[in-house]
Amino acid sequence: MKRMLLMINPISGKREIRGKLVEIVDIFNRAGYRVETYITKGAGDFARVAKKAAPYFDVVTVSGGDGSLNEAISGIMELPAEDRPILGHLPSGSTNDFAKSLRLPEGLIPAAKAIAHGKTVPVDVGALNKESFLYVTGFGALTEISYVTSQEIKNVLGHSAYFLNAAKSLWNIRPHHTKVTWEDGEFDGDLLVGILTNTVSVGGFKGVWGYHMQLGDGLYEMLLVERPPALTDMPGVLMAVLDGKKSSPYVHKRHVRNAEFVCDEPVDWNKDGEFAGRFARVFVENRQQAVRILV
Repeated sequence: MKRMLLMINPISGKREIRGKLVEIVDIFNRAGYRVETYITKGAGDFARVAKKAAPYFDVVTVSGGDGSLNEAISGIMELPAEDRPILGHLPSGSTNDFAKSLRLPEGLIPAAKAIAHGKTVPVDVGALNKESFLYVTGFGALTEISYVTSQEIKNVLGHSAYFLNAAKSLWNIRPHHTKVTWEDGEFDGDLLVGILTNTVSVGGFKGVWGYHMQLGDGLYEMLLVERPPALTDMPGVLMAVLDGKKSSPYVHKRHVRNAEFVCDEPVDWNKDGEFAGRFARVFVENRQQAVRILV
């Protein structure tokens, strides 16, 4: 019988896991897993427990949002590759970006069944100045717009009104002079956004790079957004950012393996939807197929 550690963030999302835990454990039991559960107690607990317990389990399943999954990945990545367990993810956060890339069904019970009877896929893991992240890292206005604006506000404003409001927000944010270098190119200019992703969804927005991502190809989708000379250009810039079929001379998209960002001053960086720190120099590298995840 295979051993599974089920790590639970009890306050994630709407705390739905509390009423469905018995059914979820039964699903895993019937699929041949002996399940041990652990209720996390605060920030950093996922990483600490995952690192300590992972070598003794075949599968570590994380019940929580993208931040919980990021913590578990950070702990597991401190282990040698041969000691890293297979990962499962029961998405119960407010955004659940990476669950969309894994094509997990919505709802804890359907997701549990997918994990119990699914297959493993190799997934790249990133490093932001050696700190692990799973699917996105970046700085600037895009993270503010996508993560701070609630889905309810987006729904109330409607598509066009939301884009106008977001364009005004972008215009009011001061750009950062940044030099970006990657394996076969460079950029030097004023950026509103610098971001690298390995996902179909960022902050709830889908389709920035399309819907058919290769999660284990060793490449990031890098997005660089300049501030245009006029406010009237901003809606077009935002459309090009959020719609993979649109283009703008101020929006640059590249596929890269590694990238270095050097800003004139420290800026706030985000990884997997959480604050990562303030840095003037950042090196982002791709560790190809570093983990395996059940889908």
